[in-house]
Amino acid sequence: MFRPPPFEIANFRLSHTSNLLGVDNPAPPISWAYSVPLASQSWCQQTYVLNLQTWPHAGASGPSQSATSYIVVGPKTNQTENIPWPEAFPRVQSHKIYELVVAAVFSQCGYSSNHWNFGTPEGSQLSPWSSVMTAGEKLIAGSSSNKIAMARSTLKFEAGIVGGIDAWRNRAPTLAMITTPWDLDNWQTPKSVTVLRNTYYFKSKPRAGRAYATAFGVYKILINGKKVGDSIMEPGWTEYSHRVSYQTYDITNLLQSGKNVFTVYVADGWYRGRLGPNVAGLTSKRGAFGNETGFMAVFDTYGHGGKRESFWTSETNWKCTKTTPIVDSGIYDGEHYDSRINPDNASNQGEYGWKNVKIVANAFTNSKQTLEASISPPIRWTETLSVKSFLKSPDNKTIVDFGQNIAGRLKLKGSAPAGTNITFIHVEVLKPDGTPNTGILRDAKCTDSYIFNGSGIEEWEPDFTFHGFRYVQVDPWIDGLELKAKVYGSDLSKGLKKFQSTNSELNRLVQNIEWSARGNFFGVPTDCPQRDERLGWAGDINLFSPTAVYVFDCQTFLKYWLRGMQDGQEIGGVHRPPIISPNVFNFPFSHSPMAVWEDAIVTLPWTLYQAYGDTSFLS
Repeated sequence: MFRPPPFEIANFRLSHTSNLLGVDNPAPPISWAYSVPLASQSWCQQTYVLNLQTWPHAGASGPSQSATSYIVVGPKTNQTENIPWPEAFPRVQSHKIYELVVAAVFSQCGYSSNHWNFGTPEGSQLSPWSSVMTAGEKLIAGSSSNKIAMARSTLKFEAGIVGGIDAWRNRAPTLAMITTPWDLDNWQTPKSVTVLRNTYYFKSKPRAGRAYATAFGVYKILINGKKVGDSIMEPGWTEYSHRVSYQTYDITNLLQSGKNVFTVYVADGWYRGRLGPNVAGLTSKRGAFGNETGFMAVFDTYGHGGKRESFWTSETNWKCTKTTPIVDSGIYDGEHYDSRINPDNASNQGEYGWKNVKIVANAFTNSKQTLEASISPPIRWTETLSVKSFLKSPDNKTIVDFGQNIAGRLKLKGSAPAGTNITFIHVEVLKPDGTPNTGILRDAKCTDSYIFNGSGIEEWEPDFTFHGFRYVQVDPWIDGLELKAKVYGSDLSKGLKKFQSTNSELNRLVQNIEWSARGNFFGVPTDCPQRDERLGWAGDINLFSPTAVYVFDCQTFLKYWLRGMQDGQEIGGVHRPPIISPNVFNFPFSHSPMAVWEDAIVTLPWTLYQAYGDTSFLS
């Protein structure tokens, strides 16, 4: 009797991306692993079969009748990592949906492959093989012996806009950002967050919808009052002069028949916000990557007949207003929110003074600049912590202790009379006298505030900032106030190994290492999550990377950061690696000869190659 496979295929994936919605690599490598290492049970992989089917777009109900099923039989190999996209497969094309199936055959090591064969049913000489269905094609494998087994897994992914910035130009009327006419006014000082708005009408609810979006700054999209996607601080932090990432969202469930209100908030973020410390001859500054923020997107909808209709932000009637609830927001200093202001409930020409947006044509001016889907895991909410204890400072202010240093945000729930302003100061440690130790924050204020509108129970958390903290001073304290600490960070899966011992102190050390990584892997690998720095120092990740790969799967996260290092080599024309990426400092300091920091361009790829066997790190 044929024995069921002793192993399952796990972590079947596209090798060089963490995001299966919006893939823009035309030939993505393929990887998988086994739930239990084959070698540990004296089994060996003999071969594999890959099967591919396509859907024309998100609005299709399934493969078209004329769709072709592509089948590739792999060589006899143990390889399961970074298998090249088969030449027999079509290249990934924009907006199409792909279903990829792998069926792997493995046997007890040393068992002769002459005892078995592999193929399709027609004309096959195979006998008692077990059958497996792969996307409509029957692939046969079998033997009367228990020494051969099979495992199977399916992966579905959707293409974004494939082909880089040229593909965007081929689709777009113009690669233009939209912003406010006053965005450049006093841009050197913090100001209210940009609010953009438009209304689209559909005779019937679209069968499917997609959004492809990016910004100079960081953005949040609302459709009919509901947030698009579960990530924050998009499009992330890159060397914007060379590389800007975009995100793909499934907006199907947010669309409705009739009126649809699209609202976009754009903050300075890393693009224009204050970055860098005022220490050791360095100067904190705004506008390290540009002085004008902006937003660009295309919204695709598919009717029930499959017809696509596209809405570009640069060619439709978008509006903007100066009156916004986010009074100001900065990564270092925090966010201040007045909930009495709600432009999403106002009409286009109503009380908030909606004006036509400014269109910044040809926003991508550097010939070396590319627009691509990020392969790095997005920044997401990963955990929630409750208050462990309530403390009182010497001046009788309430301090809440969450019991763990994190990178993230506070979320409040409570009620108060309209106009009540409550402030939150975030710190990692307290002074001996019990007051918040803000000195170690240097010039970072790390302070959020919220003004109640008095409508009843209100909930809020900031949108465009984050803090490193364990303690929060709340002033004034309001009866019935509920507070949670939401942990945010790049959403990395667990790494190569899991550690557990009988020594509680050793276990806590490992937990501290994990929390340190979670607090500093925030879009880029940073030095700290709390003070006026939070920068991608190359030396820090160079030293930590041999540990990091055991704690989390850092493959795509650090691959994308290394691309930024490569981009930064061209700054100043010296073609040498920067000591920080993305680079916020002026040349030549940013490219100072510095052991360990500049060494990262060599040693970090080697560490990642050793961990993941991915030779692309070395190319």
